[in-house]
This record gives sequence, structure tokens and C-alpha cells, in this order.
Amino acid sequence: MQRLPQPALPTFTSVMICNAPVHADYDADGSDWSATTGIGLVPDALVTRGDLQGTAAAVFASLRDQFFAGQETTVEKAVRQSWDGSRTGSSEARTAEIHYTVPGVPSRYDKTSVLVVELQSGGHAFWFSSRPDDTPRATLAVLDASLAGMTAR
Repeated sequence: MQRLPQPALPTFTSVMICNAPVHADYDADGSDWSATTGIGLVPDALVTRGDLQGTAAAVFASLRDQFFAGQETTVEKAVRQSWDGSRTGSSEARTAEIHYTVPGVPSRYDKTSVLVVELQSGGHAFWFSSRPDDTPRATLAVLDASLAGMTAR
């Protein structure tokens, strides 16, 4: 497992995040372990012009570093996926299991998905979700719906 350092600065400055607690108050500080989804703009520092795969990989790695900072993690079952909500060739999606052991959290991994879309403006947007393996079905349905009706231009 790789221990991820605490990020020095936030990577994403334009993002909207929604959390749904899966394991409330799992530690002495009253922290929640949550399923998370969100959308935002990809900062230029993570964009590799002409390489959507590289940009998606950088966004995935950055989200992993931020969500699991200070935790030992391994990435398993990484796959590239397609998405039909944008014009052909303008999106790149990937999903993987991020495995961890966190005291007080019965979950063993999060299924993490990232979608990066090149916009007609030349900028890039992203959607993501990270859901613990024991997330309730009702929460999973809401996370899935957050992508189902989305389109990008």
C-alpha cells in the first residue's frame, strides 16, 4: 500500500461536492466516512493538451490524493470506460477500487469513478463519485442518477 501525503494546496478551486455519510462518527473527532460525488472544472495544471487519457489520469490521481490523504491505499480493478453524454472523442472515464484500512471504518474500498470532458470552449470539466463498498443501495441509486441525466457541451 502507498501512504498518501496530505496535499499542500487544494488542487480544485472550482468544484461542487455532495456527501452522503455511510459511517457517521467513525472516530473520536466525530468524522463521517461518506459517499461523495461532484462536478467541477479541471485546473490547467492537470490538463495535458491533446491527451484526454492523461488528463483523466491526472484528475483521478489528484482526487485520490485528496480524498485519501494520510491513508495507505492501493488501486485495483482500474478500467477505462465510455460515456455517451458528449460528442465522440471528447470524454474519458475511468473507474477503480481504492482499497484502504481505516480504524473505525468497516468499508474496505471505495469504487471511484472519474469522467473528464473537453468542452467546446477548450476547457475541461469533470464529474466524480467515490462510494464505499458497503454504501446503502438508496445512496448508490442517487449517485448513479447524478451522472445519468448529465450532458456536456
